[in-house]
Amino acid sequence: SNSKSITLCIFKSQTALTLITRLAGGSTCLPTGRHPGMPGQHDWNLYMDAVQAWAKPQIRPVFFGEFGVSDYADMESRIRWVKFYREQAEAHKFSWGFWNFAVDFSLYDIQTKGWRKELLKALIPQS
Repeated sequence: SNSKSITLCIFKSQTALTLITRLAGGSTCLPTGRHPGMPGQHDWNLYMDAVQAWAKPQIRPVFFGEFGVSDYADMESRIRWVKFYREQAEAHKFSWGFWNFAVDFSLYDIQTKGWRKELLKALIPQS
């Protein structure tokens, strides 16, 4: 491909993880020991390091797309999850996109017509 960037996506599929890990120079999917296809924090650091190691010498930017957490999780866990993934993306110099604005993984509460300020601060600390 003539693409000048890669998109980093995580799905609940061993195939997607294996594909991206191989693209980044790895030979197998990183072990998780938790939910199939979803790496834990230590694994995630190794995973992002591998993607960065592949992208940097080729001068290719990486977009970490569509991370978020379900509205059904408690707010403290949601904040930790969102902050961790945003911080990791930024530490590796990856651009990122949050999923979703207002439905199921919401940053905005449609009923109160207001931002979920704790989540917004986890994404944009100066907000």
